[in-house]
Amino acid sequence: MRATIKTQKFIKYLKDNDCEWAEDGKKHAVYINTKTGATSRVPRHPVIKEGTAREICKELGIPFPTSLGEPVIVRIGEKYYELQTASNRSKQPQIAPKVQFF
Repeated sequence: MRATIKTQKFIKYLKDNDCEWAEDGKKHAVYINTKTGATSRVPRHPVIKEGTAREICKELGIPFPTSLGEPVIVRIGEKYYELQTASNRSKQPQIAPKVQFF
């Protein structure tokens, strides 16, 4: 089960939390937290895995976003599911089918 975050939305989140671009590498950009001076590398991919995003936030000393304004899509085998988050969850947490490929 792999949840992903769009890189552009994640970078906007970093900027909203006092992080700025510091330098470019071949495959990553380096961002710095202007309050603490902590740095982290952000990959240049269309999407970032949730675990990678969590680690970047941890390195920069900022909280991980609870929601970036869009549903989290998870792939399990050949099927895609929309993960129920706190904002769109009813009483019982569920994983609802989103798209099915054969």
